[in-house]
Amino acid sequence: MLAQLAFVVSIASLRLRPRSSVLLILASALAAAAMVFLEVRLEPRAPALAGALAVNLVFRDLCLMLFAGSLGYAVSFIVREPNILLPAAVFAGLVDYWNVSWGPLSRLVERKPEVITTVSVHMPMPVPGMPDGTVGIGDFVFLALFFGALYRFGLNVKGAFWLGYGLLTACMLFVLKFESAMPALVPIAIAVVGANIRNFKLQREELLATLYVGVLLLLLILASVIFLFRR
Repeated sequence: MLAQLAFVVSIASLRLRPRSSVLLILASALAAAAMVFLEVRLEPRAPALAGALAVNLVFRDLCLMLFAGSLGYAVSFIVREPNILLPAAVFAGLVDYWNVSWGPLSRLVERKPEVITTVSVHMPMPVPGMPDGTVGIGDFVFLALFFGALYRFGLNVKGAFWLGYGLLTACMLFVLKFESAMPALVPIAIAVVGANIRNFKLQREELLATLYVGVLLLLLILASVIFLFRR
C-alpha cells in the first residue's frame, strides 16, 4: 500500500501542465482498457495462463493508478486557493462515507461485485490466506487531487502523506478484521486537514459550515461502529 500511495502522489509531484496531464489521462485510460480486454480474453484459459493473468493484473492496476492519478491532478487545477481544501476534504469524506455505506456504491457491491473488482486496484497481501483488499480508483483520484493542490500551494505534503498512510493502514486492518467496507477518503481527508490545519484561514461562516459537516461525519462513523459491534 505504501508503494501504491507513493506512486499516485508522485504523479502530483511532477507538476505537469494541464495539457500534459490530459494526454497522460488518455494514454493511461487506453492502456487500462487494453489490459481489461486482455484479461477477459485470457480468463477462460486461466489454469494454463495463471502467470500471464498475474502479470496482466499488475500492469492493469498500474494503468488504473496512473489514470486516476493524472485525472485527479488535472482536476486539482480548479482549486484556486488553499482555503478551499478544508471544506472540500471534509465534504468529500462525508460523501464517500455515505456512498460506501448506504449509497449507490454499496448497492453495486452487493448486486454486481465483478464490476467493482474490474475498476479497483488490488492491494498485495503479504500473508498467505488473507482476503484480498482493493481500493477504488475514485480514492486515488481524490488523493492526487488533494496532493496536487498541496504541492502547488507549498503546503505540508510529507506530513499529510505519512499521516494518511498510518490512518489507511489502520483502516485496512479494520477491513480485514471485520470484513466490511471502509471509505478510504475519510482517512485521506483527515490527513490532509490534520497536517495543514494551521495553513487554513477561513471566515467565520466558512469555518462553521465546515465544522457542521465534520461533526456530521464523525457522528455517522460513530453510529456505524456502534452498529457493527452490536451485530
